[in-house]
Amino acid sequence: MYILFHKLDLKNFPADKIETQPPIKNSKNVHPYAAFERLDLVNMSIFKLMYGAAFVAPWKFVLLILLAITNLSISMVISLFSNKGNDSEESITVIKIYSVVLKVVCRFLLWLMGVNRIENQYLCDNEWPKNIVSNHVSALDPPYFIQEHACSFVAKRSTRDDFFIGLSIRVLRCVCVHRETPEDRKAALDNIRERQSAVNKKNSNYPSFVIFSEGTTTNGKQLIAQKKGAFNALLPITPVLLVYKYDFLNPAYDSIPYDWWVFLMICTYQSISLKAYWLPKVYPPSKEKYPNLTTEERIDMFHDEVSKIMFQSMKKYNAKAPQDIDDYNDWPGSLRIKHAFYKAALGPVSEAYFKNESKQCKDS
Repeated sequence: MYILFHKLDLKNFPADKIETQPPIKNSKNVHPYAAFERLDLVNMSIFKLMYGAAFVAPWKFVLLILLAITNLSISMVISLFSNKGNDSEESITVIKIYSVVLKVVCRFLLWLMGVNRIENQYLCDNEWPKNIVSNHVSALDPPYFIQEHACSFVAKRSTRDDFFIGLSIRVLRCVCVHRETPEDRKAALDNIRERQSAVNKKNSNYPSFVIFSEGTTTNGKQLIAQKKGAFNALLPITPVLLVYKYDFLNPAYDSIPYDWWVFLMICTYQSISLKAYWLPKVYPPSKEKYPNLTTEERIDMFHDEVSKIMFQSMKKYNAKAPQDIDDYNDWPGSLRIKHAFYKAALGPVSEAYFKNESKQCKDS
């Protein structure tokens, strides 16, 4: 794993020899794979990994299994009652009870994965619940939002059957989509708009709703192009930026298999801190103010405004963000580019991994 991991070094991929379809154009000549570069390779000593594997991973693995069993047991019982009706008084009470339990479970999970310090900087209003758009760095992002405000979110459909979080996702009434199927994504847009409308009314029983609008995870260095699904409802959005600080292993789940990521995280023996910046609410352009614009044009304007705010805020709050790039369009990155990088770096490993991912999606 250590040897394969170093194949992800961007030094192995000269930018002028990378061909993408369609070609990537940016005025700053940023490396096409910059958003998925492993930023921790310089600190990844084989001796540190061996130490973590020998003395840290065993007891963390045991605790992780116990936590999974505990969560599964509780969520299975809770799900029996919560399925009686989303709007029934009994179901609402059960969901609230489970939300408290899940907050504790997620906080302990974050600690097991090395996140020992969480700081929240609230620059937003104090109205809850919220429609949230966030950058996506790690598989630890959803547990953070759950332990903080018991949020629901958009997730891959395959996660419904995940060993650890599947039942939790169903109980929290997350909107699950199959990202690679256009028909499924189109059908999910109506559900997303409906959920955002319910959350925006404030008097619904739904929790805050999080959308990871980049559509995939990155190394957390900067924000890549956001999907427009989060903005189609033209409702107020609260942007959130997640910034991880680490000395040993980057918790980013960007271009590596999930089992690799879990192994690396339970080998972590040095502290990881997470700073969450809750930015001021952004309002969509109103039809009254822009009567000559079509709905699609207003969605584009809203998407562009939120993207600019998040991109510039990342430069302000993230020390690793490139300071010489001002336009978010100059920072390349997408799920397609991520797959291309992964395939070029790991070859057969990537093929087996994505074949397994495709099977999970079909089974779901």
